[in-house]
Amino acid sequence: MLQFYKPTQKNTGSACSFMLAIDKQGVMLSFVKQKSWDPKSGKGKFYTSRKQDGNMVDGEENATTVKLNRSEVAGVIDSIESNRKLDAFHEFNGKESSIHFGPYRKSKKNPKTNKWEEHGDQVGFSLSVVKSKPVKGSFRIGLTFPEARLLKHELENFLTQSTKEFKINKPETVEDLLA
Repeated sequence: MLQFYKPTQKNTGSACSFMLAIDKQGVMLSFVKQKSWDPKSGKGKFYTSRKQDGNMVDGEENATTVKLNRSEVAGVIDSIESNRKLDAFHEFNGKESSIHFGPYRKSKKNPKTNKWEEHGDQVGFSLSVVKSKPVKGSFRIGLTFPEARLLKHELENFLTQSTKEFKINKPETVEDLLA
């Protein structure tokens, strides 16, 4: 499992984790929002992504989990290598969400237009999940270049492991493959 924690003094931070899915054919991406900030220790606390009786303990608006399939995992790797954006849409059990991964530049508000605009060199990558149904919410985290390199390494290991798993449990017939 790979985890990133990014608390802020304004309580706008988030944490995310990547872990191999139970079926070993995807990666589970979990996001949680920051709950509080302790100025004395300079540390943030986060909501939980734990489920109880099928529901998120701290509410759907504070945590989310999506499964990235093998192609989407390869898309994240490609994005890190090429600076292209990855956009994906998921629909599962009446829930809809979109996933975005791509280059990140700092932004500042243009005083003339009053709009936020990117400026300067790329400082890393941005990962976000936007939920649209049934509960709206958005989750975002920035990754530095070293963090993106670590993520790439872990995702490449996942692809290698899942390919080996597929070969071990190779389907005998087309019907087995579709089952």
